[in-house]
Amino acid sequence: MSSGDKVQSAVDFLSDPNTQSGSLEDKVQFLRSKGLEQAEINQALAAANNNRRIFFSQPPRYELQRDWRDYFIMAVVSGGLAYGVGSLAKRYLWPHLQPPSSTQYESDLKSLNDKYDEAESTMKELRDDTTAIKDSLAGQQDKVNETIVEIERAVDGIKSSEKRTREEMDGVVRELSEIKSQIPKLVESQQQSQASTLNELQSELKSLKSLLLSRQNGGTTSPSSSIQIGKPQIPAWQLATANGTSTSPTNSTNSH
Repeated sequence: MSSGDKVQSAVDFLSDPNTQSGSLEDKVQFLRSKGLEQAEINQALAAANNNRRIFFSQPPRYELQRDWRDYFIMAVVSGGLAYGVGSLAKRYLWPHLQPPSSTQYESDLKSLNDKYDEAESTMKELRDDTTAIKDSLAGQQDKVNETIVEIERAVDGIKSSEKRTREEMDGVVRELSEIKSQIPKLVESQQQSQASTLNELQSELKSLKSLLLSRQNGGTTSPSSSIQIGKPQIPAWQLATANGTSTSPTNSTNSH
């Protein structure tokens, strides 16, 4: 059958008063089942609409009569649609609506427990690391405190040593000042002692000289008688020398 014949048959089918009560989708589906293309169906619909406008004022002569073929086609179409919808629902909706099996539930529960154990292990490691860091910081703080105490002790020792050294130096300076102040007195005393000794020596020499002269003048006098003239005594210059010797160690001791 040619395309024109198919279109004309479709126009006759669409224009038939028996098919006017059917829906447009059913009519199009029926024409497709007869082997018509979409373009041919559109052409037949346009021609049928023109014929309908011409005979619109005429009432239908009789109601649509459906035979077994129409019911069979509609049943096949409805069954195909139902099967397609059911297949789609079974493939995409039913897995989401179906409750999980016990095996899947146990698998999910095990997976959740494993994740929980892993998270708990990670938290434990974090707690252990935090505790170790705190202990390390506490130990370092103790070492720092001990070092600070040792430094403070060393500084105190240095300060006390400096204080003792300063006091000793002050004592040495005072002693040197005293010695310096006593040197002129010692020199003056030594000079006076030496002058006194010289004077005594001169007087002793004069005494010896006069004694010798007196002995020369009295030549008949015996030595024993001459010795008994005066009272035996230590010469003055020897006394002066002994006094000077005893005075010198005393002065040197004072100077030290």
